[in-house]
Amino acid sequence: MKSPGYKKSWKTQNQYQLAYRRRMVDIRHIKQRYIKIVLIMVILGHTNFHFITDLPLLSDTKE
Repeated sequence: MKSPGYKKSWKTQNQYQLAYRRRMVDIRHIKQRYIKIVLIMVILGHTNFHFITDLPLLSDTKE
């Protein structure tokens, strides 16, 4: 009675570990993408900073 239950739990644990690893890999990929996007935004922000400050909405919020 004990052995089949143990095997079943081991299988489910293995599946959970695999899913966890996959999730970790996904998170890593998302982080890399997010960092790239942030870098691009920062670079664009530096080049377009004057245009952003000239926008009326931002100047209203500043005042």
